[in-house]
Amino acid sequence: MLALTSLALLLATAATPVDPAVDQVVLGDRVVVPIPQGYEAEESALGDDRWLVTLRGAGCALTVAVYGGTRPPNHGTALTVHTEELTTRLRAETPNEASQRLLGHTVTARDLRYTLLGAPWRARVAAATKDRRTVVVSATWPDASPDRETLLGAIEAIVVRAR
Repeated sequence: MLALTSLALLLATAATPVDPAVDQVVLGDRVVVPIPQGYEAEESALGDDRWLVTLRGAGCALTVAVYGGTRPPNHGTALTVHTEELTTRLRAETPNEASQRLLGHTVTARDLRYTLLGAPWRARVAAATKDRRTVVVSATWPDASPDRETLLGAIEAIVVRAR
């Protein structure tokens, strides 16, 4: 199930654009994802307590997948599956370990380096679980992009609302 959802993250074809006047998206009624200024958002419901939003702007992208239900996947498993899928799809180098603030905690993340149209790019994948919601984020940006901090700041600002 997790691998198929990971594939859906990269191919999300049934995405619905989010109103540009909205400055945040709420996934699964509880996970709040801020939309940075100048970014566009597309939301997808993947069914079975799974949701996805992709934010795009300035040549960068941030994908947030949320797994809910009574038994969401473990964040370690989710991180591994999403990292492997992204590494394969991007033909990236072996991931390096990193850390990232997500859902109020510093979590283990994976940094990837890859080449797109001859230019160096970076990607980061991180995952955390809180209140029966596993959140997986995947961010990509050109290596020299000043928007890197905007993306990483948006990841840090993701929260899970109390029930």
